Amino acid sequence: MKEDYTTYRPDDFVADHSFKSWVLNPNPEKDYYWRTWLTNHPEQSESVAVAREIILSVNFTTKRIPTAKKDALYADIINRSKTKEESLKLTKGHRSSYQWLKVAASVSLLLIAISVGILKFVQKDTFIAETSTEYIERETRRGEKLTLTLPDGTIVKMNALSKIKFPTVFGKSRDVELTGEAYFDVERNIHKPFLVRTGEITTRVLGTSFNVNYSSDQSVQVAVTSGKVAVHQNESKESYNLLPTELLTYESNGFTKGYFDEEKLLGWKDWVLVFEDADIHEIAEKVSVWFDVDISIEGQQEVKRRFSGKFKNPSLKQVLEGISYTSKFDYTINQKKITIHLK
Repeated sequence: MKEDYTTYRPDDFVADHSFKSWVLNPNPEKDYYWRTWLTNHPEQSESVAVAREIILSVNFTTKRIPTAKKDALYADIINRSKTKEESLKLTKGHRSSYQWLKVAASVSLLLIAISVGILKFVQKDTFIAETSTEYIERETRRGEKLTLTLPDGTIVKMNALSKIKFPTVFGKSRDVELTGEAYFDVERNIHKPFLVRTGEITTRVLGTSFNVNYSSDQSVQVAVTSGKVAVHQNESKESYNLLPTELLTYESNGFTKGYFDEEKLLGWKDWVLVFEDADIHEIAEKVSVWFDVDISIEGQQEVKRRFSGKFKNPSLKQVLEGISYTSKFDYTINQKKITIHLK
């Protein structure tokens, strides 16, 4: 697998033994090579998709034709290509010509087979990336964060309790589906827009950095840190363009546009836990998701308590110690169960 595939067209991939072997007989080693190559050369994804469709459309595993029947087929093709007066006499003197024509006939049969595959592909009126593409789904639980690289080189940082779905090979556009929260550092490609679909909202970019948070109440927040982002509502087509430091929030009553504090909103991606004027219930909810623990609250909950502060890559005990002093509570830890005792 040392060929320079960067200049290959679909027919070159179809004729390549290593590529055809991957399509018809995949294994982890072949998958790793070709997935990595496609990540580094996203401009070839369409050629690869077309070549895969051709190979899968042509039946390369038909039963072997008996030699006598094969020779008869070759002879029939040869005879059809000549007039009656030029019909070949298969004598010893003509054997070399016969062998040459057998090769030509073989090539013709292969071209016919490939043409049939192409025709089947065209009749589907769509690309393989849109019909039979394989998808990857990654999901994070409480207490988890995940960084991954998409097929085009885009870097995604997923927050806890989030899920993303994307194709193994991007087609004409780069579509992903997101539930929860993720930060995208998109590989620029002016020919293939990058789309993040979150419920009723689609976020479209060519190459930029932004955060999307699709919460359980179906509200969506889009925050831009670099470049330009377009956000639109799928049904009404209402849309907004966002620049760095701008925040767009979509709820049932429509859109709200404003600005955001990057450390407060996006500190999670750098393992910074931030609280700003948070009450005890907000604190408990955030801590439970961050550390994958269950928190119960006892005592004087009617007393108003607010806390602001930040912790860089903290432990659970560091957070509880830091908050308990100013918010006046004690706590007990029993494995993954935390009890807060308000004073």
